[in-house]
Amino acid sequence: MRKIFLVALIITVTTATGFAQSLPEFLAGTWKVENSETYEHWDKINENNFKGISYKMINGKMVITEYLDIKKTDGKIVYTATVLNQNNGIGIDFNLTSSDSLFSFENPVHDFPKFIRYKHISENKMSATVGTNENNFTLNFEKLK
Repeated sequence: MRKIFLVALIITVTTATGFAQSLPEFLAGTWKVENSETYEHWDKINENNFKGISYKMINGKMVITEYLDIKKTDGKIVYTATVLNQNNGIGIDFNLTSSDSLFSFENPVHDFPKFIRYKHISENKMSATVGTNENNFTLNFEKLK
């Protein structure tokens, strides 16, 4: 009886929220954009938090362009991007709206981007699509470590 109740509860919670919210575990590590010296590095801090940076290698030096954070709090998952020299150093939040092999983080009131979507393709490949429905671009990544 307990097992039936637990399964029913999981189905109810998943249905009520539209999906079971989980962190994109596959992100942990260093990812390089194909044909570019652009990278993302993600560390899993704990069960509820990932910290990341986006950077470029310029003349052999790492130049950080963005600080990234994915945090699970109060039953929701929020992706925060803090772009250097923009928005007075204040991060922009994007709420997770779907997850599985495609993690879609959205902020419909932000000018650009309105979404950031990470697609887990394989153990060593992923893509990130950034933008709006009318104007977006996709970066293809390969995992380095």
